[in-house]
Amino acid sequence: SQDKGEDAILAKAVERSGRVILGYYFSFGEETPGLEGRELESSYDVKTMGEHADIITGDGIVGNIGSIGKGAAGFGYFNIVPDIDGGVRWDPLAITYKERYYAPLALQTLRFYLGNPPITLTLADYGVAGLRLGNLSIPVDEEGRMTINYYGGQQTFPHYSIADAIANRIPKEKLKDRIVLIGSTAIGIYDMRVTPFEATYPGVEIHATVIDNILHQRFITRPKWLAIIDIFAIVVVGITLGLVIPRLSAWIGFIVAISVLASYLLLNLYIFSSSGLLINGVYPAMTVVLTYPGIILYRYITEEKEKKWIKGAFQYYITASVMEEILKKPDMLKLGGEERELTVLFSDIRGFTTISEKLSPERLVSLLNEYLTAMTDIVFEHKGYLDKYIGDAIMVVYGAPLPQGDHSVQACKTAVTMMAELKKLQQKWEKDGMPLIDIGIGINTGPMVIGNMGSKRRFNYTVMGDSVNLASRLEGLNKTYGTNIIISEKVYEVVKNEYLCRELDMVRVKGKTEPSRIYDLIGRIEDTKEASEMAAVYNKGLEYYRRRELENALREFERVLVLKPGDKPSEMYIKRSQHLMKGLKPDWDEAV
Repeated sequence: SQDKGEDAILAKAVERSGRVILGYYFSFGEETPGLEGRELESSYDVKTMGEHADIITGDGIVGNIGSIGKGAAGFGYFNIVPDIDGGVRWDPLAITYKERYYAPLALQTLRFYLGNPPITLTLADYGVAGLRLGNLSIPVDEEGRMTINYYGGQQTFPHYSIADAIANRIPKEKLKDRIVLIGSTAIGIYDMRVTPFEATYPGVEIHATVIDNILHQRFITRPKWLAIIDIFAIVVVGITLGLVIPRLSAWIGFIVAISVLASYLLLNLYIFSSSGLLINGVYPAMTVVLTYPGIILYRYITEEKEKKWIKGAFQYYITASVMEEILKKPDMLKLGGEERELTVLFSDIRGFTTISEKLSPERLVSLLNEYLTAMTDIVFEHKGYLDKYIGDAIMVVYGAPLPQGDHSVQACKTAVTMMAELKKLQQKWEKDGMPLIDIGIGINTGPMVIGNMGSKRRFNYTVMGDSVNLASRLEGLNKTYGTNIIISEKVYEVVKNEYLCRELDMVRVKGKTEPSRIYDLIGRIEDTKEASEMAAVYNKGLEYYRRRELENALREFERVLVLKPGDKPSEMYIKRSQHLMKGLKPDWDEAV
């Protein structure tokens, strides 16, 4: 076939060059069927000083086509492991697989470039004790990870089009005796990463940065003795502010605190820029941020006044039991803005404007008050903080003011209970001749700023941030997908073992650049046995759709419509599948 012919051409080119290092990747969580050829010959020269090393372990390997890999000069994995926020700040320079150690693509490429010196990995009981490429020492942590020293945004390294290379439009001196990495850099493809400099950074340029860091010994390092400096800075800053600020006015004390904070951060930045030492700036900075308001509160607010203020501010927004806990332990309530991981729930009545036009003002107020009272009681029952009413909409925060370990679960319990209570109200309203209303609910968990927001004269204890906005957008998406409760992926990961959910789509909501995976929350697993078959068939259809097995996808989604007539998400995917089967380009965003 043509594909095999192209593979053969590529295989011959690789073999003829004799200088090609090919990539492969490890899978995690399950064994991935794949080729396990010469890739597995590339391993470290291991020196052991202990019996155990906590290094990333692969569960499967996906390699190259045998004919192509046969002529390669070497192999290296190209796994990139981001932090929890999606940012790529470090690179794993060793991964274990079947009790052997393997090097990444960047390290293997540089090794070949330098004449194939040995790569030495030294292990100890606590983890990786050292890593060397010939005479080059590479600083890594106990897990074998190297902090990447980025030089800026993308295009830091020269980029050339593959089309220009094929057409011989690139001057030979640009490539002679250079390391050339071949990869994709277009924004529309998958291999774009988040770095400290950019939200869309080509993954291939990360490998280039790692190579350059090692080759020119430009590292970000954090020696163990810096922990002593961190502790010393925290103690000195805390004691200094504790002694100085109480003797100054609030305004002068604020200037002193800000000056100390700014001086420390500037010194930190200077040391980092000049020598690449990574000094912890978070804890000393937080010492300043927390010490100053703590001292001011202690000076100007007595315990009784504090309790009176708290009770007056929160008695209409949280349940009485939570209020009592706050009054017993007011120090648990952090006044002023702070970032915490919380859960936000938005609820809104569908078509409220149309309903209001059909009712007299008196009946409309009666209907709305009855609905809001029932929903608010449910919020308090699950220890939610009623942030505000926005007309007929409700905004609730979980995990504040008091910490709440299961705030995602409590929000989902609230949403499911709201829908059950709404059905009871609908039966009552139908008997009373009132219009039936439906609601949409959006839930998201994430980092957000919680605290008193507003002006000096009037403020509100509320939350702000992208995570809050996403919850609001999810609520609005119920109209699009014909659902009642939509949750984010982060909420789903917490509640998936307790609640029956199905993935709806990957959407790029307004105000966000990256697509978000969203889920339809159907109910508690033990209460939704009848819907479990529908959800299973739907999920199977979605899996087929994502693999572009469109005929199989159509079959499964049509089965869903038999089990649940009028299911809007299934109807949507049926239309998409039919559209694609006709050979038409998607008229929706392919990134989602």
